[in-house]
Amino acid sequence: MADVSEEDMQAAVASGVLDERQAARLKAFADARAGFREQMPKDDEPFEFFRGFGEIFISVGLMLLLGAVATLAPVDTLTGGGLGYGVVMAIGLGLSVALTGYFARRRRMSLPSIVLTSWFAYFLASLVVVGFLSFDWQIQDIKRFGGLAACLAAAAGMAVYYLAFRVPFTMLPLGLFVFAFILAASLNLTEFNDVLDDPATVVFDLAQSPGPAAAMLIFGLLAFAAAIWFDLKDPYRLSRHSATAFWLHVLAAPALVNTICLTLYNVGGAVGYLAATLAFFVMAALALIVDRRSFLLSGVAYFGLAIYTAFSAVGGDSFLTTTLTVGGLGAGMAALGAQWPRVRSAFMAALPDFPGKQRLPPY
Repeated sequence: MADVSEEDMQAAVASGVLDERQAARLKAFADARAGFREQMPKDDEPFEFFRGFGEIFISVGLMLLLGAVATLAPVDTLTGGGLGYGVVMAIGLGLSVALTGYFARRRRMSLPSIVLTSWFAYFLASLVVVGFLSFDWQIQDIKRFGGLAACLAAAAGMAVYYLAFRVPFTMLPLGLFVFAFILAASLNLTEFNDVLDDPATVVFDLAQSPGPAAAMLIFGLLAFAAAIWFDLKDPYRLSRHSATAFWLHVLAAPALVNTICLTLYNVGGAVGYLAATLAFFVMAALALIVDRRSFLLSGVAYFGLAIYTAFSAVGGDSFLTTTLTVGGLGAGMAALGAQWPRVRSAFMAALPDFPGKQRLPPY
């Protein structure tokens, strides 16, 4: 904005003069009048881990404090019934909630909020595991059902935590608990034993293990849909909606890209490698449309494998082939990153209108 800086807006929100919705609406209105593209910062996918060394200092203290609480009950106490362990985890859970209320809700500190959310997820998962192990499961199917219930309970706890404190990072552990539930629900006993030997194929290859891979595809689509929902609520990326969408994209991209590209790549031959490369370019186009780079980072490994295979076919498997592959990928990523706004602007302008196009980040 011309007269009120971004720092002024953040200070106004932190001090309670404006809430996040008012600040987002005010900045959107001002930017629309001044011409948003000219006022847009160079880094058009902003993300903030911390605002100063003070947050780092506090975060280190929180890690030491809650780490000390966690060590009060070593894991080996689980073999003795787990009661003491569960009590300590419950204390840690309550302490995490109390501290989050101060540092996240009142002080609105980014890095301490992430640290506290991580500890909350750890204490919650540990407490759920204690409850799960406290039963003497004898039947395999009932034991499996108990594990699924534990995953759902942990996911529900993280959802309540998000509703209470609105910490965007909450979406990562919440999504991981949902991921664990979907994966456990889709695996049969044989696949469960094989997942440790070849996890990528069992989890992501639709041809080799259609059940788990289809479940991962569904998980990725759900996470992506949720990310887009948050993105459309905050196209100017001023509020927590944008940061929440970031973590959902972090979950969605590996699930979608790995399932699609690994399935195609494992077909083998020129057809499989070409199909995986084309899938990567489709993901790159999607990344440009939604203005998120996570899909490119997730798919670059498969693109690199396809390039490496092509170079190997010509020059053989050698150190030079590896160097050319890694160097080419690095140069391409650096060039695209440097020109991302310009490339996206040209790409979006060339696309025909489609529903929701005008609600995406400006181009």
